[in-house]
Amino acid sequence: MAQVSRDGGKNWSTVWSWNSQWSLAAAWQRVQVDLSSYAGATNLALRYYAYQNGSDNYIWDFQIDQVLIDERRSELAVSTAPGPDPEHNAVISWQAALGQNFDHYAIYRATHTNVTVNDTQVALIPSRNTLSFVDTDLAWCGQNYYYRVMVFYSDGYATAGTNEVVFRTSYGPTVTTLPFADQFESGNIYWALDRPWGTTAEQAHSGTHSLTDSPGAEYANSFEGAATLKVDLRTATRPCLTYWQQYSLENGRDFGFVEVSVNDGATWLPWAVVSGYADWQVQRLDLSPYAGTIALLRFRLKTDGQNP
Repeated sequence: MAQVSRDGGKNWSTVWSWNSQWSLAAAWQRVQVDLSSYAGATNLALRYYAYQNGSDNYIWDFQIDQVLIDERRSELAVSTAPGPDPEHNAVISWQAALGQNFDHYAIYRATHTNVTVNDTQVALIPSRNTLSFVDTDLAWCGQNYYYRVMVFYSDGYATAGTNEVVFRTSYGPTVTTLPFADQFESGNIYWALDRPWGTTAEQAHSGTHSLTDSPGAEYANSFEGAATLKVDLRTATRPCLTYWQQYSLENGRDFGFVEVSVNDGATWLPWAVVSGYADWQVQRLDLSPYAGTIALLRFRLKTDGQNP
């Protein structure tokens, strides 16, 4: 553990600790502790302290290296904006780092708040003058992605990256005119497609193309992804969804869903579900309960961990 004393070593407060009970070893890890609450102290002492409970068996030593005490350096102002493909891209921008011994920027991403260095590192940028990055690896549409940009210095210091920012991928353009018909013969500009959803020429009920969850391959284990359409039903009175479907899914384990949301994807209502096998068949769903709303309609595949 690391401890601090305000009175020259008479009394100690723990500012960082690690429990190695049951011979739990850890690789080298960088630890940074905020000492700002001790600023102005004139008789401050710092110590690293290891102790052994008599009933425990410790195999590894407590080892410390590259100790640095320095002024905390300014955090970066960070912002996000849509990239070239707003359904799958985000532009992360930040101000230039200040101070000597700059080494690199590191960008971390997660689908939850409180992003840390243990989450996905999407970029390591060695140039101080590079102040933006386009993240093109966002698989899901309508998803919040959280970012933290940190600055690492060659003297061992790193900013905490406290300015966490969020970017939400889009659902694409809204269908504003009914009737709307799509046979997927000329692209899919209205569809927000979670990767790897896309069009295929392998199967089609009419024409040469259809929409599928895994073009050119079998669907993956432990997969969840959807094809989503945003439709303005505010002037509709008796809207109806009609589509042809076929499927070959592990029965009772992998499922295809048709779902509706009227709150921009915050919650979804299941409208139909399939599993097992079926050849081409027509389906019609009454959307009258959603007349007068802007609705999201999606076809979603969810699979288990084995046997696609």
